[in-house]
Amino acid sequence: MQTAQSLTRLPTAGRLAEVSQLVSKYLRGDCVVRIDHTPRVVDRDVRWQQWGQTFYAIRDAGPVIDAIVACRARYPTRTIRVCAERLQPQSRLVFWV
Repeated sequence: MQTAQSLTRLPTAGRLAEVSQLVSKYLRGDCVVRIDHTPRVVDRDVRWQQWGQTFYAIRDAGPVIDAIVACRARYPTRTIRVCAERLQPQSRLVFWV
């Protein structure tokens, strides 16, 4: 479990590299990627809010990483997740940052 102090820091370079690898691997094809945030996660009934615009069929993870860093800078104590969805074949990736 992360403490409030660890949530206030920007993601480490290693963590961002891990997210970048996952996003780059997953984005090969027609994917929709979005960044969501929420004040707190207490149960399954959580209301996530979208950060910025949705990314469509991008090949580079850079804009997604930039959006994660911007979201963390704006909301240092919120939980952030990356959601990527593909229709053909249908699959979904949800990764908490």
